[in-house]
Amino acid sequence: MDSASEFLFGHNVDSLSAGIAYPPYAEYKNLPTFTNHSSNIFSRAFGQGQSLATARFALVEQWPLAEFWKDKILPERKVMDNFMEPLMLEALANRESRLKHAEMGDTIDNEDLTLLSHLVRHTQDPKIIKDELINLLVAGRDTVCLISFAM
Repeated sequence: MDSASEFLFGHNVDSLSAGIAYPPYAEYKNLPTFTNHSSNIFSRAFGQGQSLATARFALVEQWPLAEFWKDKILPERKVMDNFMEPLMLEALANRESRLKHAEMGDTIDNEDLTLLSHLVRHTQDPKIIKDELINLLVAGRDTVCLISFAM
């Protein structure tokens, strides 16, 4: 997730700084600093959201009946939105800054552009940007899983 988020968004989620998890049967237990690390909260919400979406897919059009009282994915999506919202706002602000500099005749260095900055050059719709960020995170996670399983 660190390399995918750094490459795609220009922001490292810094999941490696949380440490390594102990398995449930280990003598040592995970410290609250590990459990409550922002990257672990995000990763947990990301994984749980995907599991819940898969369960919805199995129910086809009847999934609202299974979640009649409350949307089970919404809390997970809020955690992910809290992570993505600042990235999106920063990318949109950088776009505006680049446009102002371009109007003044300054040359723009495209060396530090990320996939997110490229995306905001083509659309400023927050819903589309958030959906694409989720798509990119899924692709980044799947790539890491594929490489790990291949080894």
